Amino acid sequence: MKLPTFAHKQFTRVEKTCQHPGCGELFLGATHSKFCVFHSSQSNRIRLYKKPDPFKINQALIHLNAGRHELKCALKGCNNKFTIIKQYDAKVYPKFCEIHRNEHQRNMFLQNNILFTKKETV
Repeated sequence: MKLPTFAHKQFTRVEKTCQHPGCGELFLGATHSKFCVFHSSQSNRIRLYKKPDPFKINQALIHLNAGRHELKCALKGCNNKFTIIKQYDAKVYPKFCEIHRNEHQRNMFLQNNILFTKKETV
């Protein structure tokens, strides 16, 4: 005797809350569903994209003649100087020295500067 087989696994319906920020609507959905009926389509969800940093934060606009130029690091407390070679077409160049071009390195430098100045005042 052959036993009946199911082609698809039957999902149990569970009462869930919508995971969309600000919705919180209760709905009956499968165990793996996250959004209510309205937010289940992509067009009704808020897209959370990380905005790219504008170039003014990490880079400098330089309107100088072509050639080698020596610039001072723009980080507060850093006195390092670095050289750039200005090309004719390019106008956007780094604002920070080679050590502080990474955002993590800049944050660590500022934290160490704050700690160092606090120790001096005590």
